[in-house]
Amino acid sequence: MTCALPTIPSSKPPDRAALPSLDAQGRPILYLTFDDGPHPRYTMLILNLLDQHDARATFFVLGLRVVEYPAVLREVASRGHAIGVHTWDHRVTARHERRGVCG
Repeated sequence: MTCALPTIPSSKPPDRAALPSLDAQGRPILYLTFDDGPHPRYTMLILNLLDQHDARATFFVLGLRVVEYPAVLREVASRGHAIGVHTWDHRVTARHERRGVCG
């Protein structure tokens, strides 16, 4: 089941310059995101793969896992990746699903 939480409407359209679709040489840009980490095995595998391609990504983490694996999150940051907070533990999303917000 996919869950889309309610959003706050914006009176302005998104600024397309904030997320360019081409790099300085005119090559397409691909934005990579990974959710629900950090995890000592899988996050490290992803980091090593990204390093092989000199690629960067955004890691959306769960607070519960950050507390459990802080060294892994520090490694994500030290390798130059962006970090965002996903939720603490997904219970908020489950609560919205039960209320019929998600379908």
